[in-house]
Amino acid sequence: MALHTLRAMGEGGLFDQLGGGFHRYSVDQKWLVSHFEKMLYDQAQLVSSYVDAYQVTRDPFYADIARRTCDYVLRDMTSLEGGFYSAEDADSEGVEGKFYVWTRDEIDKIIGDKSKADIFCRYYGVEPEGNWEHGNNVLHVALSIDQTAKLFHKPEKEVVAILEEDGRNCLRPAKNGCGPIVTRRS
Repeated sequence: MALHTLRAMGEGGLFDQLGGGFHRYSVDQKWLVSHFEKMLYDQAQLVSSYVDAYQVTRDPFYADIARRTCDYVLRDMTSLEGGFYSAEDADSEGVEGKFYVWTRDEIDKIIGDKSKADIFCRYYGVEPEGNWEHGNNVLHVALSIDQTAKLFHKPEKEVVAILEEDGRNCLRPAKNGCGPIVTRRS
């Protein structure tokens, strides 16, 4: 049961699929939509759980989630003085989740290559009309890498490269102007 729950959390919208780290809690039964606030203590507790899951199963999925969560904390929740921020707000520019949700059109424009955008959107469950409010999409793992590769007749390595290069390296920086407010209590 614990492994199933950790996988559902790591594949769902509760986990920031592009930037790493976990949002505070889910507001639906499918782990899709979260309250987009991120708390430092959640990251610490969940890293420990994912490392334990990896040690028991040797499934690289759990190690990857733990690593990406640590990367997030070091990148976004660590002050220049070396302390840690306690939280990131759910709102960006006064809109809950704005930094973490995407329209299909935004993704198409940013990636620029339709076939790559199609792979990205299928893997992350992006719908043309959105899977959340106002035509926005909360990214979640809708298909495995293997399923996505077979669907698009591509090698798995190519699918992974598209998700990493056009996802984490392209989409996240595109929204840097509207990032969430960090609570600066160290």
